[in-house]
Amino acid sequence: MRARVAAVLLTAALFARGEIIDRVVATVGNQVITQSEIVRQTRITAFLNGTPVDLSAASRRKTTERIIEQELIRKEAQISRYPQPEIWETEKMLRETREARAVSEPEWQQLLKRYGISEEELLRHFSLQLRALRFTDYRFRPAVQVNESEVREFHDKKYAGKTAPPFEDSRETLERELIDERVDQSLDRWLKEARILTRVEIREESFR
Repeated sequence: MRARVAAVLLTAALFARGEIIDRVVATVGNQVITQSEIVRQTRITAFLNGTPVDLSAASRRKTTERIIEQELIRKEAQISRYPQPEIWETEKMLRETREARAVSEPEWQQLLKRYGISEEELLRHFSLQLRALRFTDYRFRPAVQVNESEVREFHDKKYAGKTAPPFEDSRETLERELIDERVDQSLDRWLKEARILTRVEIREESFR
């Protein structure tokens, strides 16, 4: 059902006062993106960044765009059979996230509660992150090649008007940065093309 026709998506959760209505905010092909998913991802992003939760229309719109990109990547990764993240990889990311907070178990649980998220939701988020990174590396990185003149030009541009370190001392780092930049550009181009080829619809009234 097209997004402009779909009024609501009823969730399975029921409360004594009635059913919770989870509004459809966008669709990617036949996959729906709901208001609750947008709120959840916004809360997770705030938690990981250590910032207050911002549920303004602008913030939710930005999260919606990010979820659309994740869904486009998920579909392509599934079709192309790219390796999927293992459970131990996402658990490792969760463990590192907790260790970085340097909090006790009760404090950790309280922090999750404060942001309104769970460990299971964090694990799912990390899985999506790893999938996107893996897709990008497998799909675009092998095709990116840079030569010395391009690295030197990147060096001059980066340090224009500043005191620059000797080129040879920073060459490897600059080369990695330039490759990363071009991989990101390739991904951006692919996302634009994928969005044209996939029916993506957003209910703009959800952000008013």
